Amino acid sequence: MPMKKVLIIEDSPMVRENIAEFLEFKGYDILVATNGKDGFELARRNMPHIIVCDVKMPKTDGFEVLDLLKRDGTTCQIPFVFLSALSQKDDLERGLKSAADAYLIKPVSMEALIQTIEDLTA
Repeated sequence: MPMKKVLIIEDSPMVRENIAEFLEFKGYDILVATNGKDGFELARRNMPHIIVCDVKMPKTDGFEVLDLLKRDGTTCQIPFVFLSALSQKDDLERGLKSAADAYLIKPVSMEALIQTIEDLTA
């Protein structure tokens, strides 16, 4: 079975590197972007199996990235997971009402992240 390609869009170097290293260790092919604009372009060029994206980022936030992806015919079907430190009720509701497939709260357990990736890419 070919490796699943995961695009991580995260502006925090520590979080981005931790997730990328863990998923690589588990056998995933990893793409990383440090901001939403670059993440959108990477998604269009590389067509990952799933996208894991931070919500709160400078320039283009996660909701804007999701909107761009869903409006683009080439990327609209890619499963999308929000990964956010925003855990207030309003944040969760906004995330769940969006077109995202899942909303995980930081710090996320790596097991929960892998389970979500597997569930959404099965």
